[in-house]
Amino acid sequence: MTLALFLLLAGASVIGTLVPQNLSPEEYLRMYGAVAARLLDFLGITDLFHSWWFLALLGALVVHITACSMKRLPATWKALMAPQRPLSNALFRSLPVRMVMEGERASQIVEALKNALVQAGWKPTEEKVGQEVHFLAQRGRWSRLGAYVAHTGVLLVLLGAALGFAFGFKGFVQIQEGEGVDKIQERGGKGWRQLGFQVRCDRFQVTTYPDGTPKEYRSDLVFLKDGKVVLEGPLRVNHPISFGGYVFYQASYGASATVTLEASKDSSMEPRRLVMEPGDTVSLDPQGRVLVRFLKYEPDLQGRGPAVLLSHLKTDGPPVTGWVFQRDSKAVLEGWRLRLLEARENRWTGLQVKQDPGVWVVWVGCFLIMVGCAMAFLGAHRRLWVRVEPRKNKVMCWVAGSSTRDLPGLTKAVEGLCKAWQTKAGLRFMGKEGKNG
Repeated sequence: MTLALFLLLAGASVIGTLVPQNLSPEEYLRMYGAVAARLLDFLGITDLFHSWWFLALLGALVVHITACSMKRLPATWKALMAPQRPLSNALFRSLPVRMVMEGERASQIVEALKNALVQAGWKPTEEKVGQEVHFLAQRGRWSRLGAYVAHTGVLLVLLGAALGFAFGFKGFVQIQEGEGVDKIQERGGKGWRQLGFQVRCDRFQVTTYPDGTPKEYRSDLVFLKDGKVVLEGPLRVNHPISFGGYVFYQASYGASATVTLEASKDSSMEPRRLVMEPGDTVSLDPQGRVLVRFLKYEPDLQGRGPAVLLSHLKTDGPPVTGWVFQRDSKAVLEGWRLRLLEARENRWTGLQVKQDPGVWVVWVGCFLIMVGCAMAFLGAHRRLWVRVEPRKNKVMCWVAGSSTRDLPGLTKAVEGLCKAWQTKAGLRFMGKEGKNG
């Protein structure tokens, strides 16, 4: 179920990345057409990360992670805190790594075993059971909690996102070059928020590659409080500026313009001149049946020069949008011919503004996810048992170990210890289960 939920969330996130979010209905209509635009709106894909079904998937993931952790944590904690028992014959046979050696002098063997364990980084506990001497050692036991630390991190990330969603702010503002603003429009056009200070764009600059595509665009911003400059600096893509509890991102840029259009119908009528700004709607005929709205201006669209995006608002169907170029095209609407005569351009910078009280919770969650993954995949709970049993003419040594992961690594470590003991204590290696080797 975890895999299924992650795949669904990943797929939804890809869709939310490919489909631009929180645009105006007119822009979705222009980009995808009437049917697709209505379908995207119905499915909540135009604001996917706040849609009910995406939040439901996140809620299901939270419930699933919490339930799995609560079910498995008690057994893991019990295994983690259980005292290590001396090595019995039954326990020896159940362990995956087993070695048997024999020697002659018990005191020399015990001292050599203890020193070798300490030098190898183990912290052995020595116990005596009758004539037998037992060494018990373990390390990396907290790695068993790696999965739970990572799960906690995931829950904190989701909690931080929920805090940002419930109490945070996200908005967008366009600032004309040389002008300033003191309020931001909330996401989705829900309203405006006063900042308590002013943001001014003194200069906007775009650098391009040789083929004309944008290389970098930056806004030289000035932040003013009570009319006094408090902070100023350049705002670039991926280099945000924080001020007054808000974070400002360079999101977009463009140019607005006051355009002059010529509208004519036939030779018997004098051509009309229409002076419009973005968002203006005018009627071409006196009856008000042919309505045209000025949506957007581009100073150089597709290398063909200045162009305006117009929308023909119909009473009997969805609006129809199209570009009118100054150089080489005219638009014909209901018998009216439209031509772009001139445009007085004003460049603007588009800033995305965020205030997220849950961002530090998210960062803590990300840190715990990395720590938990490192504990789970790089660490291992290794336990080592050594039993020294004096007999009539010899001393038997049983060595066994277990590990939650990387069993070959533990086997290699135990073999290295046994070789060190052979050298220091004069032990002879008898193999597994006491077989000569």
